[in-house]
Amino acid sequence: MDQRQAQIRERAGLEESRLNEDFIDFLRKYGFLILLVAALAAGLTSGVRWYREYTVRKVTTAFADFEAARAGGDGSPDALSSVAASHQGVRAVSLLARLEAADAYLRAVRRGVKPGTTVSPEGEVTTTDDLLTDADRASYLTLAKEGYERVLAESERDSKRAILRYGALFGLAAVAESERNFDRAAAVYEQIIAQTNGTAFEAQGKVARVRLERLGELKSAPPLLPRAALPDVAPVAQFEGLPAGFEAMPPGFTPPGLDVQPAGVSPPAGAGDGDPE
Repeated sequence: MDQRQAQIRERAGLEESRLNEDFIDFLRKYGFLILLVAALAAGLTSGVRWYREYTVRKVTTAFADFEAARAGGDGSPDALSSVAASHQGVRAVSLLARLEAADAYLRAVRRGVKPGTTVSPEGEVTTTDDLLTDADRASYLTLAKEGYERVLAESERDSKRAILRYGALFGLAAVAESERNFDRAAAVYEQIIAQTNGTAFEAQGKVARVRLERLGELKSAPPLLPRAALPDVAPVAQFEGLPAGFEAMPPGFTPPGLDVQPAGVSPPAGAGDGDPE
């Protein structure tokens, strides 16, 4: 019995020794590959983590630059265009910046002054250099049109950016109206109506339909002239003794209920008696 147990222990020891030698041989053959795979896995994990952090920083920086250039909705079109170029492909930042830049150019044309110009409540500017010339106006409309077309081209096939596409279309229609190309404006509005019909953007289609119906009013609307181009108007007659709000009245006008007869002059006989007719 003792001999049998000794044989069993000897056989187990030999088996264990054989397993250890096989494991050592396996490590000799494949140990380097195992270490290499482990190193690659660790590097890949670190790389994925770094890329995620880099993407977050990149997106955060892009939106921060956009908001800084936007300056509360009245930013510089040059600064916005620079943001669009610097952050091309970062989410929708480049499209938003180009759309804002085009809006800034169009807004400058409507106001008649260069972007960033401060206009007083009386409509005056610090220097006449801030006023747009005809060449400036044509250049700004061209830049606005190019910006809208770029946004339209980059968002046309992306359903997630449909709202930006319709914003660009409305901008192109506004440019056409500023150029008094009402046929082109009508075509753009009709395009918006057709594309939004039966979609989640029917509200934009309704706005386009209203603007399309009002194009006739824009055709007949007189152009707005600067103050310097307006003719001089003679001052109206001044009345004394009138309450606030009646300081300036045209000659011969008598405010209802007020007696403006000169002192010492009696009203005509029968005045104020009987039927007011």
